[in-house]
This record gives sequence, C-alpha cells and structure tokens, in this order.
Amino acid sequence: MQQPSKHLNFEGCCNFRDLGGYRAGYDVIRAGRLFRSDALTSASPNDCDRLAELRLATVIDLRSEAEVSLVGRYRDESVAYYNLPLGDPIAEATNVGWHDSELVARHYFDLLLSSGESIAEALAILTDPASYPVVVHCSVGKDRTGIFTAVLLGALGVDDEDIISDYALSGMGAARLALKLREMCTANPGDLDRLLPALLSASPDTMRWFLAMIDEKFGSATGYVADLGLDGAVDYLRAAALEPARVNSR
Repeated sequence: MQQPSKHLNFEGCCNFRDLGGYRAGYDVIRAGRLFRSDALTSASPNDCDRLAELRLATVIDLRSEAEVSLVGRYRDESVAYYNLPLGDPIAEATNVGWHDSELVARHYFDLLLSSGESIAEALAILTDPASYPVVVHCSVGKDRTGIFTAVLLGALGVDDEDIISDYALSGMGAARLALKLREMCTANPGDLDRLLPALLSASPDTMRWFLAMIDEKFGSATGYVADLGLDGAVDYLRAAALEPARVNSR
C-alpha cells in the first residue's frame, strides 16, 4: 500500500497536506498539485508566505456561507476562490453519534446525497489543468473535505485502503486543532468539550463504511460521478491530476 503523504508543517493550519504520491493504477497523483486543509483563515503570516510559495491557482472552500461570513475566507487576488458549501456541521455536530463509525459514515453519505451540485461544480473545476495547484478545505479539513477527497481519489483510481489511510490522517490534524482551540477557550472549556467527539472522530472504519455505501448505491466513486452527469469528466480529472508512476530500477 502507498505510504500516505504527510502533513505540511504549518503554524496556524493544523491539517494541511499534499495528496501527491498516491498510486492510481499505473499512475500517481502529482506532488504539489492537489492539497487538502482545514480553514485557511487560520494561516499565520509565515503560513501565508508558504502558501504563496506553493503558487496556488485555486481554493475550493466547502464551508457554509454562514461560516465564511463568521470567520472570513482566504484572500489572495491572484488565486481563484470558490465557495461550494457541503452541508453545515455547526448545527449537526451534537446530533451525530460520533463514536459509532457506521452512523458517522451514514451522516457523510447523507451529506454526499444532498450536496451533489457543489460536488459536481468542484469536480468540474478540477478537470481544468489551469486550476492547479489547488487546495480543497473546510473548517477542520476532516469531514466535508474527507467526503469530497474520497470521491475525488476514488474517481482518480486510488485504492480504497489508501483513501481510508488518508482520511485517518485527519485525526492527527484534528488533535492539533483541538489543542489550539483548548488554549483559546480557557474561559468556557465546556463549549469545546461538547464539540470534541465531532472534532476528533476520524476512525478508518468510518471511511470504510462510507466507501461501501457509495459502492452499494453507485457501484463505485466513478459511478457516483457519472450519476452527477459528469461521466465524461473522469478522463479529464485523471489527465489533470496524474502522471506516470516511476518504476524503481534494481
């Protein structure tokens, strides 16, 4: 199984990482082209310098309009910005059994089914090579970003076990974010405690259940993309994001 990409060491963003390196058949996702993250509004000045060094062309923000209005958005006039909401977990965070992987996966699947328009538009953006490098993010970079990333990686042909491993990496980023929030919520720690189950839930079994639900209803992630009316987009996605894998010489 392909070794998962590691988190980039940012000061403010806790869950920023490069999806480059995952195998997709005889190809591999290009490094430095496709990133996932928590909210970019958490970026420190040094982080912003590093983001500039990545030469981002596109930011796809999966947060709700209310979240964007509350805490702002990434602002760099040289970067195309798209706000494509994928659910609103603020109202849902305490209503999901976050300790039950199957229930969390069902929650993800419900979001998937109700957010087809946003997902379709995001995938369409990613068919254009000029959109890269691109970062996809939400607030934590785990749930909504995890849903979209799972569909995207599946459509690119990445193995399920690598998709599951990549999702589980968000547990590390979420733990960093929780520590950061703990320092900020010293006056009302109970407010954070209520959200911790949602924040820290990143079981591999959740993604395993979620992928199984996609397979059961659509046959595969590619089948889901076709159901969105984008069956012709998969080849363009692969052309934009993949390159031939190097063969190790012996």
